[in-house]
Amino acid sequence: MTAMVGTVLIADNDAGVRSLLAEILALTGARITTAADGQEAVDALEQQSFDVLVCDLDMPRIAGPEVLARAAALPAPPAAVVVSGFLDGPTRDRLQAIPCVRQLLRKPFDILQFLDLVRGMLRAARTAETSAVVTAVANESAAAAAPLDPAPAVAA
Repeated sequence: MTAMVGTVLIADNDAGVRSLLAEILALTGARITTAADGQEAVDALEQQSFDVLVCDLDMPRIAGPEVLARAAALPAPPAAVVVSGFLDGPTRDRLQAIPCVRQLLRKPFDILQFLDLVRGMLRAARTAETSAVVTAVANESAAAAAPLDPAPAVAA
């Protein structure tokens, strides 16, 4: 497996699922934070920026759709993958309307498909971050190279 750099928040009330996904992604080099319920997920999102949010729908204290809505409202929202055993048509439609939701996976899902999906999302996050840095450096260079305004003329 190739190493990937990035941060992932896994929010799932099923300890087995949460642990499995965390172990798999940690082996690839991603920095993982886990949340056992929606409140823990919201708290983590408020304390740290994440590249990817893996979010279950049916969680105690704060349900997954509310966690996703709060994530979408952040200044730099993470790309989100919804993992759930219940994804009917109306639920899919509501979730796809949340801007940060990139993918919906119905449990049980193929773990290799999940791994490839998150890798792609982390690569996209790194590419976007690199582009933003390059643009900022270019803007700073252009500003530094701009001629200074001439001194105002003094009336005689």
